[in-house]
Amino acid sequence: VVFMSLCKSFWDCGLVALDDITIELGSCSSPERLPPPPGECTFEQDECTFTQERRNRSSWHRRRGETPTSYTGPKGDHTTGV
Repeated sequence: VVFMSLCKSFWDCGLVALDDITIELGSCSSPERLPPPPGECTFEQDECTFTQERRNRSSWHRRRGETPTSYTGPKGDHTTGV
């Protein structure tokens, strides 16, 4: 069973509630591969499904380890432990 919620953006995901679900016998179609849910990306290989808007003045940079200054990011890499 797969439940999908499509968000307008990472910050505008709203709320989803499921109620009165019925499961019936029979076949159904589903996508071959589901994208990882937001927040499930490790960013070790790429940016997953996240994109940078061209008109945006900020930049995304993938780095490893803690940030050089306090309170600007993580103290380490939660995926690799570095």
